[in-house]
Amino acid sequence: MLPYKSYLLRAASIAVFLHGLALAQSVSLSTSTATGTPGSTVGITISLATSGGAQPAALEWTIGYSTTDITAVSVTATGSAATANKTVICANGTGTTICILYGMNQTAIGAGAIAQVMLTLSSTTTDSSTNISVTQPMAADANGGSIPATASGAQVSIGRLSANSVTPNSGSGSTQSFSFVFSDAFGASDLSAVQVIVNAVFTGAQACYLSVDVVHSAAYLVNDAGNGLLSPVTLGAANSASNSQCAFNGTGSSLVASGNTLTLNLSFTFQSAFAGSKNVYGYGVDAAGISTGWQTLGSWTVPGTTVSAVSMTPASGTGSTQTFAFAFSDTAGASSLNTVQVLLNSAFTGMQACYIWFDVTHSAAYLVNDASSASLGPLTLGTANSLSNSQCTLNGTGSSVVTSGNTLTLNLAITFQPGFAGAKNAYGDAMAAGGINSGWQTLGSWTVPGTTASAVSVTPASGTGSTQTFAFAFSDTAGASSLSTVQVLLNSAFTGIQSCYIWFDVTHSAAYLVNDASSSSLGPLTLGTANSLSNSQCTLNGTGSSLVASGNTLTLNLAITFQSGFAGTKNVYGDAMAAGGINSGWQTLGSWTVPGGSASVVSVTPASGSGRSQTFSFVFSDTAGASSFNTAQVLINSAFTGVQACYVWFDVVHSAAYLVNDASSGSAGPLTLGSSSSLSNSQCTLNGTGSSAVASGNTLTLNLAIRFKTSFLGSKSVYADAIAAGGIDSGWQTLGSWTVQ
Repeated sequence: MLPYKSYLLRAASIAVFLHGLALAQSVSLSTSTATGTPGSTVGITISLATSGGAQPAALEWTIGYSTTDITAVSVTATGSAATANKTVICANGTGTTICILYGMNQTAIGAGAIAQVMLTLSSTTTDSSTNISVTQPMAADANGGSIPATASGAQVSIGRLSANSVTPNSGSGSTQSFSFVFSDAFGASDLSAVQVIVNAVFTGAQACYLSVDVVHSAAYLVNDAGNGLLSPVTLGAANSASNSQCAFNGTGSSLVASGNTLTLNLSFTFQSAFAGSKNVYGYGVDAAGISTGWQTLGSWTVPGTTVSAVSMTPASGTGSTQTFAFAFSDTAGASSLNTVQVLLNSAFTGMQACYIWFDVTHSAAYLVNDASSASLGPLTLGTANSLSNSQCTLNGTGSSVVTSGNTLTLNLAITFQPGFAGAKNAYGDAMAAGGINSGWQTLGSWTVPGTTASAVSVTPASGTGSTQTFAFAFSDTAGASSLSTVQVLLNSAFTGIQSCYIWFDVTHSAAYLVNDASSSSLGPLTLGTANSLSNSQCTLNGTGSSLVASGNTLTLNLAITFQSGFAGTKNVYGDAMAAGGINSGWQTLGSWTVPGGSASVVSVTPASGSGRSQTFSFVFSDTAGASSFNTAQVLINSAFTGVQACYVWFDVVHSAAYLVNDASSGSAGPLTLGSSSSLSNSQCTLNGTGSSAVASGNTLTLNLAIRFKTSFLGSKSVYADAIAAGGIDSGWQTLGSWTVQ
């Protein structure tokens, strides 16, 4: 036999093979793909494409393949080659087949399919695909010219396994038994596992995703996250497994193997929350780990369900107590409802609201707290128990739940707190199995009647005196027992600082007196006892004080003794706070004049004279009594200044004397009068010996033994000042003179 190239040229009747090269002309060979199963024969097509007017009359190419995957190759002329009366002859080698397409004519071969290649797939191959190459293409035209040629191969997929079908492959329903068919070229028993997914998109998360262990006839439903398996279900058994998308039922499920075909009957019940159009996917894997890959087999529509908050009866009205009937609906049946909620408030917020939710599954009611951060409960409806927050009380008595068909009616007996007064909106919400939610709906409105707390009066409303029992009257339209705190304030201006400020905890029947700085409270004091509370302005006496509640009125009787330092005209204010935070606000109820003390500097003895040493006797007076004095001061100097002076001040309360330094910037001391100690500056020395303080009635006599320094010689004036409780000050007075010699 002639070499193939010579044979090709002879077949084309070309005397000279290389007869010029038409660069603008070319041909190309392309190869189609195919899919087959082990042991089967598949066909691929070689096609011709031309450009630049090229018209080949003869062609040659080489087919390459894997002998592991391909056991036989045969080629026949087809399409445009057969039309041109061409014949193909091939020579098979190991993994190669060389083919020549020719004819005993000069007829050109048209573009299109020119050869059919039949490939016999090995029955033992484990590959999922095999490559077929087409190389060494050559082409000659009818006139003996060589035409440039190119060629490309293709891939043959070896479909050892296949996910064939699902029946039904479309439809709608909440419950369905699907029949999935898989095939394996090595027999159904070669299949080890199959999987199916029902979902709107191809993902195992939030899907109805089932994995079946064919060997052990056990099915596993994948969890919602798509990353774990739930407990196994034996096909045909009465058990089941559920996730949020579906339940897989052992009952009605089975596995049937016949020849190369495995039929898997799977019974599903879809959750209502999984409503919508879904794709159905199938996947199989054999003992060698070869898989079908995921295949789309059909579609299925899961019917939806609708939940709603329907109504409130009565839908409007007013009252402090009412039993409301809230109706909720679920098209899947009332038993499908998980939770229903009601909210009554002036705005849509759970804070400071009457917010109730009912766990249908466990038949338990809960009342949300004021901050909407936690729930009080549970409460069993129909019992004598109740739940309360600052807005309302949910009473078990009179409350109930009734289900009928698709409707759940929640009867709630509610008592509103007086502090929740005003117009309120009523909202409802229902949640069903699978997380289906109606969303909050406005169902009606309700007006909670208000209450008024007020500070009514004080008796007497005016007057004067250091001691007085005042009767303060407070009122609450919800009843005196609704009052939580009442307060009274006596001061020349509306401030709790340096005031006679008393507040009374009605709930615990305890009185408190606010301190001078209005930063904390003294107490508690039980009214009617012999105890008392005092600050710098007043004393609240338990004796003579009392509390009387009658109907809507609370009368607080307070026995008060005013300090002399609090002298002057004072306003009397009152405030009442009731349950729910209702506040009357501070009201001016009257006025009272506290008689004042009068602190004065009376005299000094001797009132004049001269010498280096002298015991001076200073007399001070306070109409509120000598014990009311805080401080007495004397100043001896040539001018009214504490600088370079003999300046002594006496702390009456602590019976201690001090001598001011030369710069009048600090004091030496303390010195106990009558002791052997002394205090000195550059002007004088104050001796404890010979000095004393004597209080008698309204008079304080301060005896000071003073020795002047030689540097302080000259004529001096003698000044004095007294300061009493409450800051009453006599002012500096000139009492006499003294010449230091």
